[in-house]
Amino acid sequence: MDEDRLLDVPGGRVTVCDLPEPPDGYELVEVDVVLRIRRKEKHRPSM
Repeated sequence: MDEDRLLDVPGGRVTVCDLPEPPDGYELVEVDVVLRIRRKEKHRPSM
C-alpha cells in the first residue's frame, strides 16, 4: 500500500543545470526538486 508521506532523500548527487533565464524584472530565488517515488512491486511469476 502506498502512503502519502513526504520524505527527505540525500541531495548530494542531485544536479540542476541549464535553467531558463527569468523574465525581465525577476530573479531566480530558489529551485525545488520533487522526486515522486513508490515502493517497487514484488515480482510475481507468470501463470
